[in-house]
Amino acid sequence: MKLGFAAVAAACFVAGGAQAATSIYFNDFSDGFDSAVIASGVTVTNPSASFATLPTAAGGASGGIYHRTDAGVVTFTLSNLPSHDKLYLNFTGILVDSWDGGGSSSVAPDFLRVTIDGVQHDITADNYNNCCAQLDGGTETYYGNFFYSSWNDRVFSSAVYEIAHTGSTFTFSFQAAGSGFQFGTDESWAIDNLSVTADLTNGGGVGGVPEPGTWALMILGFGAAGASLRRRRAALA
Repeated sequence: MKLGFAAVAAACFVAGGAQAATSIYFNDFSDGFDSAVIASGVTVTNPSASFATLPTAAGGASGGIYHRTDAGVVTFTLSNLPSHDKLYLNFTGILVDSWDGGGSSSVAPDFLRVTIDGVQHDITADNYNNCCAQLDGGTETYYGNFFYSSWNDRVFSSAVYEIAHTGSTFTFSFQAAGSGFQFGTDESWAIDNLSVTADLTNGGGVGGVPEPGTWALMILGFGAAGASLRRRRAALA
């Protein structure tokens, strides 16, 4: 019966074992916080609501967005996470209007500060002169005026931030920073397509419902076990 039990064991391992890049949280802000797709059992503590609607799609950003024109810290907390050993965070970012880059002047630096599990990442660009983008590993996807006021905007796809993490709670935040940031209709920021995924570990399955392929493996495993048992009984007879 070793073959049968081995097949069952393999199927159960797939059902409860490691699964790469399982979606934990995703929001395109098409309906504010209500459009979030959240893994079963996970709870989310959202920041204060501050939404806008883009007049046209650009660089991967479209429809509803999360938009801030002030210096407030925007913090998301995901709790009751399934068992995991790594998280990945990425988003579409918009540097809105006349950002002045990371230099030192009366109107700079301007930063979008992203703090992930306590680690700070600063993103900036000079929209006024169309230069000096420092996107922390992200990729620019659009430059031009399409939102909010008459200044040019810059859209980027962020880096995929990889975080070694095993805790049940994950916190990350966004904030306008830098001594030159002018806020309001002069400079602001926005995000879209906010995503957190995880590498799950044993017992960390989301929702507790095996995928169709897993069911197939389990059925094959139990079928092999049954066939082996029938052969053994026939031999004994």
